[in-house]
Amino acid sequence: MGRTVILASKSPGRRLLLEEAGFEVLIRPTGTDEEHMKESVEKSARLLALRKLEAFLREQPSPAHPVIASDTLLAFGKIELGQPGNRNDAFAQLRLLSGNTHHVYSAWAVWAKGEIHQGCDRCAVTFRTLSDEEIEAYLDTGEWVGAAGSYRYQGRGKELVQSTSGDETTVIGLPMNQISGILSEALPDR
Repeated sequence: MGRTVILASKSPGRRLLLEEAGFEVLIRPTGTDEEHMKESVEKSARLLALRKLEAFLREQPSPAHPVIASDTLLAFGKIELGQPGNRNDAFAQLRLLSGNTHHVYSAWAVWAKGEIHQGCDRCAVTFRTLSDEEIEAYLDTGEWVGAAGSYRYQGRGKELVQSTSGDETTVIGLPMNQISGILSEALPDR
């Protein structure tokens, strides 16, 4: 195929975005430590994306294909929301987001042709006002597991959203508008 990339993540949303863009995707998550100082949500997301890429490159210093690492965090006011620890945490996050606007930050780090490129995008997301029953029904889908902010926009989580302002691929977890040019240069069409 010639358009193969390595995704240093097990995120189904990121994989789907890359496949929809015509890439063959090799999944190679790093299991990187995600503890960090919470300075700003954007800085945190950038730090974690780069940490994941660096962990991958320590294990495989000369990859045969471009490597993509990414991290997604949500900001609700001054509160940083990552992945919930359990269903109760997920319920609390969704209750907090109900009827409100939050910002999704998806940072990325790409290794291509021996160089590291980095960036981050932000998208505003406004949730509908949700009843406790709607939240419980969504939690029953299991989509919240491993999802920043306890929802997956590319799945049933989109039903929770009233509107977005920005690149929807950022909400899914990989700002394709920002990385497509780098990948195109690294992987010319054959």
